[in-house]
Amino acid sequence: MNPQYRLNGIFKVHLICWLVFIAYEVLVAGMISGQYANVVYYISFYGLNISLFYLHAHIVLPKSFAQGKKTIWRLPFLFAIEITAYVGVTVLLSYGLEVLHLRKSPLQLDSRFFITTIWRSGLFLMFSSGYYFLRTYLQRAKDEMARALAMEQLNAKLIRTERDFLRAQINPHLLFNMLNFVRYASKRKPEQVDDAIVGLSELMHFAMEKTANGLIPIKQELAQIENIIKLNQMRFGGKLSISFEAKLEDEEAQLIPIILLTLVENVFKHGDLMDAADPAKITFHGNNDGFIFTTSNLKGGGNEYQRSTGNGLINIQSRLYDTYGENAQLKYGTQGKYYLTELNIRFIPKS
Repeated sequence: MNPQYRLNGIFKVHLICWLVFIAYEVLVAGMISGQYANVVYYISFYGLNISLFYLHAHIVLPKSFAQGKKTIWRLPFLFAIEITAYVGVTVLLSYGLEVLHLRKSPLQLDSRFFITTIWRSGLFLMFSSGYYFLRTYLQRAKDEMARALAMEQLNAKLIRTERDFLRAQINPHLLFNMLNFVRYASKRKPEQVDDAIVGLSELMHFAMEKTANGLIPIKQELAQIENIIKLNQMRFGGKLSISFEAKLEDEEAQLIPIILLTLVENVFKHGDLMDAADPAKITFHGNNDGFIFTTSNLKGGGNEYQRSTGNGLINIQSRLYDTYGENAQLKYGTQGKYYLTELNIRFIPKS
């Protein structure tokens, strides 16, 4: 909000409040006494009262509470000085109005006059103190809300940074082998280089693409699964035994990226895909409520899974939990000679 606009709004609110208060007090006092004072009289004394109000709220009290207990002891003395000054100015104004013949009744500096004047000053000091503490409370509440909002924004930024970091950890595994293949194909199979580079560039563009909400259409990731299968078949001369089945009812369904692709990449990284009688299987079945994604493949030789650190799967679980909480379940492990993964996600209903 424009500071000048906000200042003008505050000024209007204060002006309206003072006009309402003065009108009410003048009308009630006039009806009780049966007479009204001169306009100069009202301007003089309400000007004094308003000045005391803001002097006390914006100077005296802030100075008294500026350093907590170190300065609060000055408050009673400042109160006494304010009341004394108020009484003195009231006497001067009363004499001035007397000289100018603007008073309805002659000035009498008796005990009633001083008691009334002190009471009047105390009343406005009380109003001013209430205004100061209310204003201070609201400002503190506003500052706390601003700090809480800033913390939420910082936490959201940290979560986004963590997700990007985890995603960055996953991406190189998808690209390293293909870069080696492109280098190999450029020397041994130049006719495949163009197709390999096109497929690899699509994969790299997909892996590095940023989205506003951190989600992508699932159909895009499924397309990249087909792409990575094609690229790996090129690497091994079409000798890999692997089947991929995908059924997606909701074309608009979304998912955090690279999750499925990483599970597929693990099949190529660790599995034995050369047995035509026992091919690796990748399935995706999705509807409006969620989806199930599974992989099944023969375990590779040399205890590949035992040597793997499992960081990729741990990172996947972290990203899934951050986005879906308990609505996402990832299971993986060995079953006989097979290595299996199953990802089950229930979509979070849109509010």
